Amino acid sequence: MVGDMPASAQVQFVVRPPVEAVQAAYSLASALLFPSLAEGFGWPIIEAMACGCPVLTTNDAPMTEAGGQAATYLPLLTDGMDRQAWADECCDVLACVLARSPAERELARNAGLQHVTHFSEEQTIERYIDIYRGILGQTTA
Repeated sequence: MVGDMPASAQVQFVVRPPVEAVQAAYSLASALLFPSLAEGFGWPIIEAMACGCPVLTTNDAPMTEAGGQAATYLPLLTDGMDRQAWADECCDVLACVLARSPAERELARNAGLQHVTHFSEEQTIERYIDIYRGILGQTTA
């Protein structure tokens, strides 16, 4: 929680930033840390990779689909798990990503840029429509 952060930490909440601001943030970020318990799809993963930003996310669907081989995966936090041990493990993974050599960062960046070419808004919308049609018992055109 924000209240648990060190006094030197800064947290800013930005509501409805322009697309250019989001792209700039991803482009300048050292990494996107996206631990998630559940997602509809995980667009931030793809958006970050499209801007050349390395992604750390939860090793669970749909994050694994969105991140493919280009993301770095964190363990899934499950009920009964020691939250501090989980957080410590995630910090270790993040530290490894941030310690990559320039060559390793470039390889990861290129892998992400290549991976996102498999996604488009239009394809995703079509997939959702196909799912809805399947649920309704309709066939796709």
